Amino acid sequence: MVRVRRGGYWNKIGLVNLSSKSVKYLEFNEPLYEKYIGGVGLGAKLLIDNTSPRIEPLSSENLLIFSIGPVEGLILPSAARMAAVFKSPLTGFFGESLCGGYIGTELARAGLDALVVKGTSADPVYLLVEDGGVEIKDASHLWGLDTYTTEKELWSELGEVMTASIGPAGENLVRFACIVHGLYMHEKKKLRGGFFGRTGGGAVMGSKKLKAIAIRGNYKIEPVDDGKFIEFRERVVRLAREKLQTLTKYGTSAIMALTNSTGSLPTRYYEGGSFSGYEKIGPEIFNKLYVKKKITCFACPVACGRHSETSGGLEMEGPEYETLFALGPLTYIDELEAILRANDLANRLG
Repeated sequence: MVRVRRGGYWNKIGLVNLSSKSVKYLEFNEPLYEKYIGGVGLGAKLLIDNTSPRIEPLSSENLLIFSIGPVEGLILPSAARMAAVFKSPLTGFFGESLCGGYIGTELARAGLDALVVKGTSADPVYLLVEDGGVEIKDASHLWGLDTYTTEKELWSELGEVMTASIGPAGENLVRFACIVHGLYMHEKKKLRGGFFGRTGGGAVMGSKKLKAIAIRGNYKIEPVDDGKFIEFRERVVRLAREKLQTLTKYGTSAIMALTNSTGSLPTRYYEGGSFSGYEKIGPEIFNKLYVKKKITCFACPVACGRHSETSGGLEMEGPEYETLFALGPLTYIDELEAILRANDLANRLG
């Protein structure tokens, strides 16, 4: 019989010690979840309670926590978010990053509220999370691969799984390295992946010799009250479609039109706030020439993601607003093809 979760949490957290190659499972009560709500709230509580403020971010003492909130896994717009929480190697302070796509939903379906990773492995490993259990697996054959190829190899080895992996940037402890979800999945199924893109989680993952996590869930997530949930969901969907039409039409590239018009578009390494080459890289021309399909995170009607293709046939997810401005106006580049190719390279390198 398939297990079903009704209510916000499984009350189960996986604790992986990579130094001792051991896995334990912790149970928490409802008041903890209610007080520290959401993936970031839960992750912050676990990090602060289990680390010292003065630890080095790339030491074995740091924790890497993947956590989700109470509506993760329900068919609800904007619910598909997993948090990664750790002490940041980029800032030296609290670090958190949120990833969309499908990986948070998969963790909920796999029967865990959070996955806490401590210690450092002597050799490269990945974690397989499936139906309430966690296994530590050898990843020597994956070390050195980019994020796309890592995910492709894991699909070949395990079948269809949701993954989050690091590339050479994380392996080499680049302090702003990302954790990447779903590049190969996007190519195969045209689903939206995502990125833990902020505060250097990829470097923390690399310092632990953790190449990837792979998640497969077969459990069901259902609301406590079907009628009230459906009523609420319909209201949220209606409002999202009414209020977020620009995001649906242009994706997050629409933000560039706003920032350029208000003089807040990061330009020439912050020397300016508007870009003379805006018309060559803005949302209109980007969506007209390169976007082939609108893509969405799990259960979201907005579809602000983009499947793009260069004139040379290179297919990719994105780029998003942050990538467009960072590889465009910020570096004074007004050639969209170059920005798209750089986006693909950055995604793969992590």
